[in-house]
Amino acid sequence: MHKRMIWLILFIIVLGGTFGGAAGFFYAYYHPMKKIEGYWEVNQLIKTGIDKYHVNARVSVRGREIKTSADLYDDYANFKANRSMLFSVVDIKMNVFNGKVISMIPSHTNDEVLNSLLKAPYEISYPIFYFLDCNTVLMEQSQGHPLGTARLMERVQKIECK
Repeated sequence: MHKRMIWLILFIIVLGGTFGGAAGFFYAYYHPMKKIEGYWEVNQLIKTGIDKYHVNARVSVRGREIKTSADLYDDYANFKANRSMLFSVVDIKMNVFNGKVISMIPSHTNDEVLNSLLKAPYEISYPIFYFLDCNTVLMEQSQGHPLGTARLMERVQKIECK
């Protein structure tokens, strides 16, 4: 009787490990962000009380991680700042991403509104991706992003649309 229970428990453990491994393998290679993986560029204008700025950002989407590097220029094309951020997935089903500033050069600018925009960590909830074609995406970040605007992302390495 005890031998039978031990074999049954071992069988259940092996079966659970097999199903868990298969589910983990599936989860690792299939995910909802697969369609937007790649390198993207975003150009945007920001206006504060002091000045207008142009943002040239590069976005890398790999797996469940989004890395951004943004260069900020003033109206006269003078370099003002560079910021690198890492967005990690908090909840993939609800599209919630947590963003942390990795580095910022210089660490302080004269525009306080710009400083708070550049330095603040934030979460983005429910971003919506509108695919205009396979190389162009309109992304709306209405909830959580300090600017709350839509962004046009263009793929750096163009792919053949099907």
